[in-house]
Amino acid sequence: MSLLFFIASIKAQTEIARMDYSVITDLGGNTVSDLDASFRQQLWKGKNNLAIKATYQNREFTFFDGLDLNSLSNLNRIHTLGLSLNYERKIDSSFSARVKANPVLSTTWGQALSRDDFYGLFETTLSKTWRQNDKTQTLSIGVFRSVLFGEPEILPTASFAMTWGNGWFVTVGFPESLFGLAWNERNSMTLRGAFDGSYSNISSPWFQNGQTIETPSFFILNGKELGLEYKYRLQPNFTTTLSGGYQLVDKFEIVDENETTLYNFGSDSSLYFSIGIRYNFK
Repeated sequence: MSLLFFIASIKAQTEIARMDYSVITDLGGNTVSDLDASFRQQLWKGKNNLAIKATYQNREFTFFDGLDLNSLSNLNRIHTLGLSLNYERKIDSSFSARVKANPVLSTTWGQALSRDDFYGLFETTLSKTWRQNDKTQTLSIGVFRSVLFGEPEILPTASFAMTWGNGWFVTVGFPESLFGLAWNERNSMTLRGAFDGSYSNISSPWFQNGQTIETPSFFILNGKELGLEYKYRLQPNFTTTLSGGYQLVDKFEIVDENETTLYNFGSDSSLYFSIGIRYNFK
């Protein structure tokens, strides 16, 4: 379950649009910066809920001296677009089922689009909720197709979430765990640990040691992050966020279609920082 879902549950808000800028400051001497934007529209609401969400990410790599690649001009920017359809059915007062379908385009966009630029993701979960006084507990299990560890693959997901008292919340699970407090209508703080990954097609030839590499190639960047996020509600419909933490990188490399490593930037770790703004409906 996502951080946004639990904060929204506490504050009875629905996020409509958001924009974030984040920087991973030093991965082996290289910098990764992301500009993310999304828009979400609720189509149905009630026993059956249906929403559509569009996302865009512009990821830019700043490569510094020391790499043995002759040209990085074809590798330093990745565009990722996603469109997800989210359906939730309330089976009864305590059970619900959720399905998400998410086609993705992720590419360096050096040439015309090809089928290697596209892949499909999905998620399906079943949840059971218990409510008692000021405490709500939810157990969710399911499967999802993700790029957390490289090429898209199907993985299990499970989480146990609880909210209680005046805004406390915790989630323990895979791929994300949270602990935080929304102590009034304007302020909240969240400690977050999560797996994170990206998988993108290199759509044009690139160069290594004077040779042109024309085999199908893909950028992989994945690992784990641990961070703290602060949210401040400026006014009824606008919320700002500020977060920072530590990014542990497991893979930062270029692979072929069989996931054989063609170039390894090395595993490393780095501080990261992010700032964002959200538009909410209440």
